[in-house]
Amino acid sequence: MPHAAPLPSAPRHDPITREIDRDERVILLLLRRRLLARLAPALAGPRELPTLLDALERALADARAQHRRLNDARISRRGDRPQTHALGPEPPPALTPHACHGRYLGAFPDLAAVARMAIAACLTGPVLSDLSEGSLTVLALELHLRGALWTLDHAGAVHVFLCPAPP
Repeated sequence: MPHAAPLPSAPRHDPITREIDRDERVILLLLRRRLLARLAPALAGPRELPTLLDALERALADARAQHRRLNDARISRRGDRPQTHALGPEPPPALTPHACHGRYLGAFPDLAAVARMAIAACLTGPVLSDLSEGSLTVLALELHLRGALWTLDHAGAVHVFLCPAPP
């Protein structure tokens, strides 16, 4: 007797999948910037191809290492669930499964606004005062990669958690 074909499953939007997706997008955005920064000058003028290829390999190796660090940190923090954070605002109900990443700092319109908040809160260390929007975005992405902040896109905003300091 023939069976009906199974319906395609809906894409997973559970908290873990969202965390993985965000980390991958952060790594890809920074890798794209780094690769373009190395390729643009080489395409515009004199180049030493072996040196360029070495630089591209280093950028890929760095991205691979960052992916591994983010994955390891995500798994380690997941073991801390559930956490409560008395200080600061509560995350929206849909984001409470992500509270293992640290204290919720709030929602921001974009990554540049996240970086401005991090600078104002002295979460970044010394920073030049006249950063462009692009530089602010890169700074926010770097803070995510370093594990200082954990960001998540939700409902048209970038939600930010302050990651606990490593032991």
